[in-house]
Amino acid sequence: MKRILLFLAGFVFCADMFAGTLIYKNKAGEEKRVSGLTIVSIDGKKMVVRIKGGTETIAMSQVIKYFDTDLSVGGEMDDNTGDYTVHLGTEKLGRDKKSGRLEFSIPYSVNRASGVKLGSRLRHPYFYLFVLAIDGDSGERKLMSFSYPAKARVSMKNYDEAKMMEKAISLDRPSIYGEDFGGLKRSSSNKSMGGRRTASFSLNNVRNGSVIAWYLVVWGKDSIVETKEWRDSGRRISKNWWIR
Repeated sequence: MKRILLFLAGFVFCADMFAGTLIYKNKAGEEKRVSGLTIVSIDGKKMVVRIKGGTETIAMSQVIKYFDTDLSVGGEMDDNTGDYTVHLGTEKLGRDKKSGRLEFSIPYSVNRASGVKLGSRLRHPYFYLFVLAIDGDSGERKLMSFSYPAKARVSMKNYDEAKMMEKAISLDRPSIYGEDFGGLKRSSSNKSMGGRRTASFSLNNVRNGSVIAWYLVVWGKDSIVETKEWRDSGRRISKNWWIR
């Protein structure tokens, strides 16, 4: 291990210039091989590596070997983030008094799944909002999609779960920690991450028209954990209008 540390400490200064291969043991004790990564930093007992645009942290005690050559052995870093659910509050849809832009916002809370420890790293929830609006000029119905946060953005004209999943499982997805939400609480009856955040969408494409239905999808660690829907009861709208 000392030899590995000395080699990596010297290599980290130029690591971003080269792709390498890492052999390590995951938490289950299985040997994993991952190529196409670079070392970002080594701090004490932890190593931070960059792979596919995202970063991952691994304990030095798990490292078996590192090669400063991309051996193209494939593989993925284990996702050691915790699982969780998302609880949604009451949404707001209206025009901003100053800008006049149509905005949609909804408060949410993140709740760690049973068995997930305090301070565990979690993937930031991704929100996708599908809006059915009537064009103010032509009177035609238009389906639009919006995302939150910016990292969740994906190009799709219609509801496309495959594209959303691709974004959700990407290593480029930002992480959150308990301290990000403040007032972290944990008890046998309350595993909610204290504090409340808001997912906000600027509906720029809805100018002179009006929203007659919306459908919100929330992605947790690697799957959809919550949905919410509203539609104008005075209009004839198909059941799953967001799927075309």
